[in-house]
Amino acid sequence: MRSETEPWWHQARADLETAEIVLDGRRFYAVSWFVQQAVEKGLKALYIEQRGVLAPRTHDLRHLGREVLAPSTVETDLAALDPAFDLTRYPDRIRAPLLSTR
Repeated sequence: MRSETEPWWHQARADLETAEIVLDGRRFYAVSWFVQQAVEKGLKALYIEQRGVLAPRTHDLRHLGREVLAPSTVETDLAALDPAFDLTRYPDRIRAPLLSTR
């Protein structure tokens, strides 16, 4: 493994472990955040490993998946997980539909 890859891979694994801990506490919004972060950092680690340069500064999992040539089955999962970044980072994105029905 490239030395530049190691911090990204280490943090991806730590984020996944944190998601598992938070899952025990039934904080599902936080689980989705940490899983999204784990996948993002894992994809960036793979990008660095493949290309030897830093990955693009993006949170778009589908874009990162295309960049590392992820198989179509993985792309489907990335598309499902991708919205977690915005939905958990910006609480008004979750509540907006609820507020509009009042």
